[in-house]
Amino acid sequence: MTELQGDEGIQIVIPNEVIKLEDKLQILDQLETCTSKSIAYFDEAVKIYVITHEEGDISDLNLDVIYSTRNKKTYKLTNLIFEDSSISVWEFETMITPDKLSNELIFKVYYNKVLQQDNNHLENLKLVDSLMLAGSKLSKLEKHGQLISHSKSVRISPIFQMKFKTIKTEKILTSLELNLSGVIRDLGYEVVISSISIRVQNCDIAQYSKIDYPLTLPATSTLNLTYKLSNNDSKHIKPIVVTINSTINGDKSVATRWITNIDFQSSPAIQSQSPFVPAPHSATPSPNPNAYLQHKVRSTNSALALSKRASSRMHSTSSVTLNNAPKRNLHISISGQTKVKLGEIFRWKLQLINKSNENMNLILYIQSSITKTYEKSVPPIPMQHSNANSGDPIPLYSIAQLVKSFYNKMNTIGLISLTNNVKINLESGQLFETELELIGIEKGLVNLRDFKVLEINSGEVFECGKLLDVLVV
Repeated sequence: MTELQGDEGIQIVIPNEVIKLEDKLQILDQLETCTSKSIAYFDEAVKIYVITHEEGDISDLNLDVIYSTRNKKTYKLTNLIFEDSSISVWEFETMITPDKLSNELIFKVYYNKVLQQDNNHLENLKLVDSLMLAGSKLSKLEKHGQLISHSKSVRISPIFQMKFKTIKTEKILTSLELNLSGVIRDLGYEVVISSISIRVQNCDIAQYSKIDYPLTLPATSTLNLTYKLSNNDSKHIKPIVVTINSTINGDKSVATRWITNIDFQSSPAIQSQSPFVPAPHSATPSPNPNAYLQHKVRSTNSALALSKRASSRMHSTSSVTLNNAPKRNLHISISGQTKVKLGEIFRWKLQLINKSNENMNLILYIQSSITKTYEKSVPPIPMQHSNANSGDPIPLYSIAQLVKSFYNKMNTIGLISLTNNVKINLESGQLFETELELIGIEKGLVNLRDFKVLEINSGEVFECGKLLDVLVV
Protein backbone atom coordinates (compact mmCIF):
# COMPACT_ATOMS: atom_id res chain seq x y z
CA MET A 1 0.00 0.00 0.00
CA THR A 2 1.25 3.50 -0.87
CA GLU A 3 0.71 6.37 1.54
CA LEU A 4 0.26 9.72 -0.18
CA GLN A 5 2.65 11.72 1.96
CA GLY A 6 5.41 13.36 -0.05
CA ASP A 7 8.36 15.50 0.91
CA GLU A 8 7.45 19.19 1.03
CA GLY A 9 4.09 18.48 -0.62
CA ILE A 10 5.34 16.45 -3.61
CA GLN A 11 5.45 12.70 -4.17
CA ILE A 12 6.18 10.01 -6.79
CA VAL A 13 4.15 6.80 -7.06
CA ILE A 14 5.29 3.90 -9.31
CA PRO A 15 2.43 1.37 -9.23
CA ASN A 16 2.92 -2.28 -10.06
CA GLU A 17 -0.58 -2.53 -11.52
CA VAL A 18 -2.55 -0.54 -14.07
CA ILE A 19 -4.28 2.60 -12.78
CA LYS A 20 -7.71 3.08 -14.34
CA LEU A 21 -8.25 6.70 -15.32
CA GLU A 22 -11.89 6.49 -16.39
CA ASP A 23 -13.20 7.31 -12.91
CA LYS A 24 -11.44 10.50 -11.85
CA LEU A 25 -12.74 10.24 -8.30
CA GLN A 26 -11.09 6.84 -7.83
CA ILE A 27 -7.62 7.81 -9.04
CA LEU A 28 -6.40 8.88 -5.59
CA ASP A 29 -7.83 5.75 -3.98
CA GLN A 30 -6.05 3.54 -6.54
CA LEU A 31 -2.74 5.33 -6.02
CA GLU A 32 -3.09 5.01 -2.26
CA THR A 33 -3.88 1.27 -2.29
CA CYS A 34 -1.59 0.15 -5.13
CA THR A 35 1.56 -1.94 -4.67
CA SER A 36 4.78 -0.12 -5.41
CA LYS A 37 6.82 -1.46 -8.32
CA SER A 38 10.04 -3.11 -7.13
CA ILE A 39 11.58 -4.12 -10.47
CA ALA A 40 11.25 -2.98 -14.08
CA TYR A 41 12.47 -4.84 -17.17
CA PHE A 42 14.38 -3.66 -20.20
CA ASP A 43 11.98 -2.47 -22.94
CA GLU A 44 9.08 -2.31 -20.49
CA ALA A 45 6.76 0.71 -20.60
CA VAL A 46 6.52 2.09 -17.06
CA LYS A 47 4.02 4.69 -15.85
CA ILE A 48 4.73 6.92 -12.87
CA TYR A 49 2.45 9.40 -11.12
CA VAL A 50 3.47 12.67 -9.48
CA ILE A 51 1.23 14.08 -6.74
CA THR A 52 1.50 17.63 -5.41
CA HIS A 53 -0.15 19.06 -2.30
CA GLU A 54 0.87 22.71 -2.71
CA GLU A 55 -1.66 25.48 -2.44
CA GLY A 56 -1.50 28.74 -4.29
CA ASP A 57 0.72 29.31 -7.31
CA ILE A 58 1.75 25.87 -8.62
CA SER A 59 4.64 26.22 -11.08
CA ASP A 60 5.64 23.75 -13.79
CA LEU A 61 7.12 20.43 -12.71
CA ASN A 62 10.25 18.80 -14.10
CA LEU A 63 11.16 15.13 -13.93
CA ASP A 64 14.68 13.71 -14.15
CA VAL A 65 15.04 10.13 -15.38
CA ILE A 66 18.49 9.04 -14.16
CA TYR A 67 20.20 5.79 -15.16
CA SER A 68 23.68 7.03 -14.23
CA THR A 69 25.58 10.28 -13.92
CA ARG A 70 26.21 10.20 -17.66
CA ASN A 71 22.79 8.95 -18.66
CA LYS A 72 20.21 11.44 -17.48
CA LYS A 73 17.24 13.08 -19.20
CA THR A 74 14.93 15.84 -18.01
CA TYR A 75 11.26 16.03 -18.97
CA LYS A 76 8.57 18.61 -18.34
CA LEU A 77 5.40 17.16 -16.83
CA THR A 78 2.41 18.17 -18.92
CA ASN A 79 -0.14 15.37 -18.60
CA LEU A 80 -2.32 16.55 -15.71
CA ILE A 81 -4.91 13.81 -15.09
CA PHE A 82 -6.49 15.03 -11.83
CA GLU A 83 -6.84 18.34 -10.02
CA ASP A 84 -8.88 19.75 -7.19
CA SER A 85 -8.41 22.58 -4.73
CA SER A 86 -5.51 20.93 -2.87
CA ILE A 87 -4.12 17.98 -4.89
CA SER A 88 -2.87 17.61 -8.46
CA VAL A 89 -1.82 14.38 -10.19
CA TRP A 90 0.43 14.10 -13.27
CA GLU A 91 1.05 10.96 -15.32
CA PHE A 92 4.34 10.18 -17.08
CA GLU A 93 5.30 7.12 -19.17
CA THR A 94 8.81 6.00 -20.13
CA MET A 95 10.39 2.98 -21.81
CA ILE A 96 13.13 1.26 -19.81
CA THR A 97 16.33 1.25 -21.86
CA PRO A 98 19.32 -1.02 -21.18
CA ASP A 99 22.21 0.55 -19.31
CA LYS A 100 25.44 -1.33 -18.63
CA LEU A 101 26.58 1.05 -15.89
CA SER A 102 23.57 0.76 -13.60
CA ASN A 103 20.95 -1.68 -12.37
CA GLU A 104 18.83 1.05 -10.80
CA LEU A 105 16.63 3.77 -12.30
CA ILE A 106 15.99 6.96 -10.31
CA PHE A 107 13.07 9.32 -10.84
CA LYS A 108 13.44 12.80 -9.36
CA VAL A 109 10.66 15.39 -9.57
CA TYR A 110 11.09 19.06 -8.65
CA TYR A 111 9.65 22.48 -9.34
CA ASN A 112 11.10 24.20 -12.36
CA LYS A 113 10.69 27.74 -10.96
CA VAL A 114 11.01 29.42 -7.60
CA LEU A 115 7.86 28.97 -5.55
CA GLN A 116 6.29 31.90 -3.80
CA GLN A 117 4.34 31.44 -0.57
CA ASP A 118 2.10 34.21 0.65
CA ASN A 119 2.57 35.68 4.13
CA ASN A 120 0.18 38.51 4.93
CA HIS A 121 1.66 39.41 8.30
CA LEU A 122 3.48 42.72 8.57
CA GLU A 123 2.59 43.66 4.99
CA ASN A 124 3.73 47.29 5.36
CA LEU A 125 7.29 46.44 6.42
CA LYS A 126 9.89 46.94 3.70
CA LEU A 127 13.53 46.08 3.12
CA VAL A 128 15.97 48.86 3.94
CA ASP A 129 19.47 48.71 2.42
CA SER A 130 18.98 44.96 1.80
CA LEU A 131 18.61 44.38 5.57
CA MET A 132 15.59 43.03 7.38
CA LEU A 133 14.07 44.93 10.27
CA ALA A 134 14.45 43.12 13.54
CA GLY A 135 11.60 40.76 14.24
CA SER A 136 9.97 41.22 10.85
CA LYS A 137 9.49 38.94 7.87
CA LEU A 138 9.35 39.50 4.16
CA SER A 139 5.91 39.68 2.65
CA LYS A 140 6.93 36.86 0.26
CA LEU A 141 8.97 33.82 1.38
CA GLU A 142 11.01 32.26 -1.43
CA LYS A 143 11.90 28.61 -1.79
CA HIS A 144 14.39 27.41 -4.38
CA GLY A 145 12.72 25.03 -6.83
CA GLN A 146 15.43 22.38 -6.64
CA LEU A 147 14.93 22.13 -2.87
CA ILE A 148 11.30 21.15 -3.30
CA SER A 149 11.73 17.69 -4.77
CA HIS A 150 11.09 13.99 -4.31
CA SER A 151 13.03 10.98 -5.60
CA LYS A 152 12.18 7.33 -6.00
CA SER A 153 14.17 4.45 -7.46
CA VAL A 154 13.29 1.13 -9.03
CA ARG A 155 15.51 -1.83 -9.83
CA ILE A 156 15.99 -2.57 -13.55
CA SER A 157 16.98 -5.86 -15.15
CA PRO A 158 16.91 -7.67 -18.49
CA ILE A 159 14.52 -10.58 -18.83
CA PHE A 160 16.81 -12.63 -21.05
CA GLN A 161 20.47 -13.22 -21.71
CA MET A 162 21.07 -13.51 -25.45
CA LYS A 163 23.98 -14.16 -27.76
CA PHE A 164 24.53 -15.13 -31.37
CA LYS A 165 26.88 -17.81 -32.63
CA THR A 166 27.60 -17.61 -36.33
CA ILE A 167 29.37 -19.97 -38.71
CA LYS A 168 29.73 -19.96 -42.45
CA THR A 169 28.82 -22.98 -44.53
CA GLU A 170 27.40 -22.54 -48.02
CA LYS A 171 25.52 -19.63 -46.42
CA ILE A 172 25.57 -17.88 -43.07
CA LEU A 173 24.17 -19.99 -40.24
CA THR A 174 23.48 -18.21 -36.99
CA SER A 175 22.21 -19.61 -33.71
CA LEU A 176 20.40 -17.50 -31.12
CA GLU A 177 21.02 -18.74 -27.57
CA LEU A 178 18.40 -17.55 -25.12
CA ASN A 179 18.09 -18.06 -21.37
CA LEU A 180 16.70 -16.19 -18.38
CA SER A 181 18.79 -13.50 -16.73
CA GLY A 182 20.27 -14.13 -13.30
CA VAL A 183 17.87 -11.69 -11.62
CA ILE A 184 14.80 -13.40 -13.08
CA ARG A 185 16.13 -16.82 -12.08
CA ASP A 186 16.82 -15.65 -8.52
CA LEU A 187 13.33 -14.18 -8.20
CA GLY A 188 11.79 -17.42 -9.46
CA TYR A 189 9.53 -15.65 -11.96
CA GLU A 190 7.76 -17.64 -14.67
CA VAL A 191 8.43 -16.38 -18.20
CA VAL A 192 6.20 -17.45 -21.09
CA ILE A 193 7.40 -16.62 -24.62
CA SER A 194 4.65 -15.97 -27.16
CA SER A 195 6.84 -15.22 -30.20
CA ILE A 196 10.44 -14.71 -31.36
CA SER A 197 11.42 -12.99 -34.59
CA ILE A 198 14.63 -11.74 -36.17
CA ARG A 199 15.02 -9.18 -38.92
CA VAL A 200 17.94 -8.21 -41.16
CA GLN A 201 17.51 -5.60 -43.86
CA ASN A 202 17.59 -6.95 -47.42
CA CYS A 203 18.33 -10.48 -46.27
CA ASP A 204 16.46 -13.77 -46.69
CA ILE A 205 15.98 -15.62 -43.41
CA ALA A 206 15.08 -19.30 -43.09
CA GLN A 207 14.42 -20.77 -39.65
CA TYR A 208 15.42 -24.38 -39.00
CA SER A 209 13.99 -24.60 -35.49
CA LYS A 210 10.33 -25.41 -35.02
CA ILE A 211 8.89 -23.96 -31.82
CA ASP A 212 5.36 -24.34 -30.52
CA TYR A 213 4.22 -21.11 -28.87
CA PRO A 214 3.46 -20.18 -26.16
CA LEU A 215 6.63 -21.63 -24.64
CA THR A 216 7.52 -21.57 -20.95
CA LEU A 217 11.27 -21.11 -20.56
CA PRO A 218 12.56 -22.97 -17.48
CA ALA A 219 15.06 -21.19 -15.27
CA THR A 220 17.88 -23.66 -15.97
CA SER A 221 17.27 -24.20 -19.69
CA THR A 222 18.72 -22.61 -22.81
CA LEU A 223 16.66 -22.12 -25.95
CA ASN A 224 18.58 -22.45 -29.23
CA LEU A 225 17.15 -21.18 -32.51
CA THR A 226 19.08 -21.66 -35.75
CA TYR A 227 18.60 -19.52 -38.85
CA LYS A 228 20.08 -19.47 -42.34
CA LEU A 229 20.81 -15.97 -43.66
CA SER A 230 21.28 -15.07 -47.33
CA ASN A 231 22.57 -11.57 -47.96
CA ASN A 232 20.99 -9.87 -50.99
CA ASP A 233 23.28 -6.87 -51.41
CA SER A 234 26.92 -5.81 -51.10
CA LYS A 235 26.74 -4.59 -47.50
CA HIS A 236 28.72 -6.99 -45.32
CA ILE A 237 27.95 -5.62 -41.85
CA LYS A 238 24.28 -5.25 -40.98
CA PRO A 239 22.22 -4.83 -37.82
CA ILE A 240 20.20 -7.85 -36.81
CA VAL A 241 17.09 -7.13 -34.73
CA VAL A 242 15.64 -9.70 -32.33
CA THR A 243 12.14 -9.19 -30.91
CA ILE A 244 10.82 -11.44 -28.13
CA ASN A 245 7.28 -11.09 -26.84
CA SER A 246 6.88 -12.58 -23.39
CA THR A 247 4.78 -12.50 -20.24
CA ILE A 248 6.26 -12.42 -16.73
CA ASN A 249 4.30 -14.03 -13.91
CA GLY A 250 1.18 -14.12 -16.06
CA ASP A 251 0.37 -10.39 -15.94
CA LYS A 252 3.29 -8.35 -17.27
CA SER A 253 3.70 -8.35 -21.07
CA VAL A 254 7.00 -7.08 -22.44
CA ALA A 255 8.34 -6.89 -26.00
CA THR A 256 12.12 -7.26 -25.62
CA ARG A 257 14.11 -5.82 -28.51
CA TRP A 258 17.81 -6.50 -29.00
CA ILE A 259 19.99 -5.10 -31.78
CA THR A 260 23.46 -6.34 -32.65
CA ASN A 261 25.57 -6.58 -35.80
CA ILE A 262 26.32 -9.51 -38.08
CA ASP A 263 29.30 -9.62 -40.42
CA PHE A 264 28.72 -11.66 -43.56
CA GLN A 265 32.47 -11.80 -44.26
CA SER A 266 34.01 -12.36 -40.82
CA SER A 267 33.08 -16.04 -40.56
CA PRO A 268 35.89 -18.47 -41.43
CA ALA A 269 35.98 -19.53 -45.06
CA ILE A 270 35.45 -23.16 -46.04
CA GLN A 271 38.49 -24.82 -47.55
CA SER A 272 36.56 -26.28 -50.47
CA GLN A 273 35.01 -22.91 -51.29
CA SER A 274 37.85 -20.54 -50.50
CA PRO A 275 37.63 -17.43 -52.73
CA PHE A 276 41.42 -17.08 -52.80
CA VAL A 277 43.54 -19.81 -54.41
CA PRO A 278 47.18 -19.57 -53.26
CA ALA A 279 50.09 -20.38 -55.50
CA PRO A 280 50.63 -24.16 -55.60
CA HIS A 281 54.28 -24.09 -54.52
CA SER A 282 55.45 -20.61 -53.61
CA ALA A 283 54.21 -17.07 -53.17
CA THR A 284 56.94 -15.88 -55.58
CA PRO A 285 56.15 -16.50 -59.28
CA SER A 286 58.76 -18.42 -61.26
CA PRO A 287 59.95 -17.21 -64.67
CA ASN A 288 60.22 -20.82 -65.83
CA PRO A 289 56.80 -22.27 -66.80
CA ASN A 290 58.07 -25.80 -66.09
CA ALA A 291 59.37 -24.92 -62.62
CA TYR A 292 56.28 -26.24 -60.81
CA LEU A 293 56.43 -29.57 -62.64
CA GLN A 294 60.12 -29.91 -61.85
CA HIS A 295 59.49 -29.05 -58.24
CA LYS A 296 56.89 -31.82 -58.01
CA VAL A 297 59.35 -34.39 -59.35
CA ARG A 298 61.97 -33.36 -56.83
CA SER A 299 59.51 -33.47 -53.94
CA THR A 300 58.83 -37.14 -54.63
CA ASN A 301 62.36 -37.86 -53.45
CA SER A 302 62.49 -35.37 -50.63
CA ALA A 303 60.27 -35.10 -47.56
CA LEU A 304 61.96 -31.78 -46.82
CA ALA A 305 60.80 -30.33 -50.12
CA LEU A 306 57.26 -31.49 -49.32
CA SER A 307 57.32 -29.73 -45.96
CA LYS A 308 58.57 -26.50 -47.50
CA ARG A 309 55.88 -26.54 -50.14
CA ALA A 310 53.20 -27.23 -47.54
CA SER A 311 54.38 -24.50 -45.18
CA SER A 312 54.27 -21.88 -47.93
CA ARG A 313 50.55 -22.41 -48.54
CA MET A 314 49.31 -23.25 -45.04
CA HIS A 315 47.35 -20.62 -43.14
CA SER A 316 47.55 -20.25 -39.38
CA THR A 317 43.81 -20.95 -39.12
CA SER A 318 41.37 -22.72 -41.40
CA SER A 319 38.05 -24.55 -41.35
CA VAL A 320 36.19 -27.39 -42.98
CA THR A 321 32.50 -28.30 -43.11
CA LEU A 322 31.46 -31.95 -43.19
CA ASN A 323 28.07 -33.01 -44.50
CA ASN A 324 28.61 -36.73 -44.10
CA ALA A 325 25.15 -37.47 -42.77
CA PRO A 326 22.80 -36.09 -45.44
CA LYS A 327 19.96 -38.40 -44.46
CA ARG A 328 20.18 -37.29 -40.87
CA ASN A 329 20.83 -33.62 -41.79
CA LEU A 330 23.76 -33.38 -39.39
CA HIS A 331 26.29 -30.70 -40.31
CA ILE A 332 29.71 -30.53 -38.64
CA SER A 333 32.12 -27.61 -38.89
CA ILE A 334 35.71 -27.60 -37.60
CA SER A 335 38.01 -24.59 -37.53
CA GLY A 336 41.33 -23.85 -35.86
CA GLN A 337 45.10 -23.76 -36.12
CA THR A 338 46.81 -25.56 -38.97
CA LYS A 339 50.44 -24.77 -38.13
CA VAL A 340 51.63 -25.84 -34.68
CA LYS A 341 54.78 -26.75 -32.78
CA LEU A 342 55.74 -30.31 -31.92
CA GLY A 343 54.41 -31.33 -28.49
CA GLU A 344 52.36 -28.14 -28.07
CA ILE A 345 48.67 -28.42 -27.13
CA PHE A 346 46.31 -26.46 -29.37
CA ARG A 347 42.53 -26.26 -29.87
CA TRP A 348 40.01 -26.65 -32.66
CA LYS A 349 36.48 -25.25 -32.51
CA LEU A 350 33.83 -27.87 -33.27
CA GLN A 351 30.25 -26.92 -34.21
CA LEU A 352 27.34 -29.24 -34.98
CA ILE A 353 23.94 -28.28 -36.37
CA ASN A 354 20.92 -30.57 -36.31
CA LYS A 355 18.87 -29.65 -39.39
CA SER A 356 16.52 -32.59 -39.04
CA ASN A 357 13.12 -32.67 -37.33
CA GLU A 358 14.27 -35.20 -34.73
CA ASN A 359 16.45 -34.98 -31.65
CA MET A 360 19.88 -36.59 -31.82
CA ASN A 361 21.87 -38.28 -29.06
CA LEU A 362 25.44 -38.24 -30.31
CA ILE A 363 28.86 -39.43 -29.20
CA LEU A 364 31.95 -37.99 -30.86
CA TYR A 365 35.06 -40.14 -30.70
CA ILE A 366 38.41 -40.42 -32.42
CA GLN A 367 39.37 -44.05 -32.92
CA SER A 368 43.10 -43.41 -33.39
CA SER A 369 43.26 -41.68 -30.01
CA ILE A 370 41.45 -44.59 -28.33
CA THR A 371 43.59 -47.42 -29.70
CA LYS A 372 46.85 -45.50 -29.14
CA THR A 373 48.39 -46.78 -32.37
CA TYR A 374 51.37 -44.46 -32.36
CA GLU A 375 53.18 -46.06 -35.26
CA LYS A 376 55.99 -44.58 -37.28
CA SER A 377 54.86 -42.58 -40.27
CA VAL A 378 57.35 -44.07 -42.76
CA PRO A 379 58.18 -47.78 -42.31
CA PRO A 380 61.74 -48.91 -43.07
CA ILE A 381 62.30 -49.43 -46.80
CA PRO A 382 64.67 -52.26 -47.74
CA MET A 383 67.44 -51.70 -50.26
CA GLN A 384 66.66 -52.69 -53.83
CA HIS A 385 69.62 -55.08 -54.04
CA SER A 386 69.94 -57.23 -50.95
CA ASN A 387 73.46 -58.29 -51.92
CA ALA A 388 74.75 -54.73 -52.20
CA ASN A 389 77.92 -53.97 -50.33
CA SER A 390 77.50 -52.31 -47.00
CA GLY A 391 80.02 -49.73 -48.07
CA ASP A 392 77.84 -48.40 -50.91
CA PRO A 393 77.41 -44.68 -50.22
CA ILE A 394 74.06 -44.46 -52.12
CA PRO A 395 71.46 -47.21 -51.50
CA LEU A 396 69.09 -47.89 -54.41
CA TYR A 397 65.27 -47.74 -54.16
CA SER A 398 62.67 -48.72 -56.70
CA ILE A 399 60.03 -46.23 -57.90
CA ALA A 400 57.31 -48.26 -56.15
CA GLN A 401 59.22 -48.04 -52.86
CA LEU A 402 59.59 -44.27 -53.20
CA VAL A 403 55.88 -43.81 -53.95
CA LYS A 404 54.98 -45.97 -50.97
CA SER A 405 57.27 -43.89 -48.79
CA PHE A 406 55.58 -40.69 -49.97
CA TYR A 407 52.02 -41.91 -49.30
CA ASN A 408 52.92 -43.39 -45.94
CA LYS A 409 54.24 -40.00 -44.94
CA MET A 410 50.93 -38.38 -45.87
CA ASN A 411 48.96 -40.98 -43.89
CA THR A 412 50.88 -40.43 -40.69
CA ILE A 413 49.22 -40.62 -37.29
CA GLY A 414 51.10 -37.63 -35.99
CA LEU A 415 48.12 -35.84 -34.46
CA ILE A 416 46.41 -36.99 -31.27
CA SER A 417 43.15 -35.67 -29.82
CA LEU A 418 43.21 -35.17 -26.05
CA THR A 419 39.42 -34.72 -26.10
CA ASN A 420 37.37 -37.84 -26.74
CA ASN A 421 33.99 -39.47 -26.14
CA VAL A 422 32.02 -36.21 -26.20
CA LYS A 423 28.31 -36.83 -25.53
CA ILE A 424 25.83 -34.39 -27.07
CA ASN A 425 22.04 -34.17 -26.88
CA LEU A 426 21.21 -32.11 -29.96
CA GLU A 427 17.61 -30.97 -30.35
CA SER A 428 16.02 -30.18 -33.70
CA GLY A 429 17.40 -26.94 -35.13
CA GLN A 430 19.98 -26.61 -32.35
CA LEU A 431 23.61 -25.61 -32.75
CA PHE A 432 26.22 -27.11 -30.39
CA GLU A 433 29.72 -25.73 -29.96
CA THR A 434 32.72 -27.15 -28.10
CA GLU A 435 36.51 -27.32 -28.33
CA LEU A 436 38.86 -30.20 -29.10
CA GLU A 437 42.31 -30.26 -27.52
CA LEU A 438 44.99 -31.77 -29.75
CA ILE A 439 48.73 -32.30 -29.75
CA GLY A 440 51.19 -32.96 -32.57
CA ILE A 441 53.53 -35.87 -31.82
CA GLU A 442 55.44 -36.04 -35.09
CA LYS A 443 56.78 -33.40 -37.44
CA GLY A 444 55.39 -33.10 -40.92
CA LEU A 445 52.02 -32.64 -42.62
CA VAL A 446 49.54 -34.66 -40.55
CA ASN A 447 45.81 -35.09 -40.18
CA LEU A 448 43.40 -36.33 -37.51
CA ARG A 449 42.05 -39.68 -38.68
CA ASP A 450 39.17 -41.90 -37.59
CA PHE A 451 36.91 -39.05 -36.45
CA LYS A 452 33.46 -40.61 -36.02
CA VAL A 453 30.01 -39.66 -34.78
CA LEU A 454 27.70 -42.28 -33.26
CA GLU A 455 23.95 -41.63 -33.16
CA ILE A 456 22.79 -43.62 -30.13
CA ASN A 457 19.07 -43.81 -30.97
CA SER A 458 19.56 -45.35 -34.43
CA GLY A 459 23.00 -46.89 -33.96
CA GLU A 460 24.32 -45.13 -37.07
CA VAL A 461 28.01 -44.29 -37.25
CA PHE A 462 29.06 -41.36 -39.43
CA GLU A 463 32.60 -41.37 -40.80
CA CYS A 464 33.88 -37.81 -40.97
CA GLY A 465 36.89 -38.67 -43.08
CA LYS A 466 39.74 -36.23 -43.57
CA LEU A 467 39.77 -33.13 -41.40
CA LEU A 468 42.14 -30.15 -41.44
CA ASP A 469 45.73 -30.73 -42.54
CA VAL A 470 48.14 -29.61 -39.82
CA LEU A 471 51.79 -28.75 -40.30
CA VAL A 472 53.75 -29.79 -37.19
CA VAL A 473 57.13 -28.04 -36.98
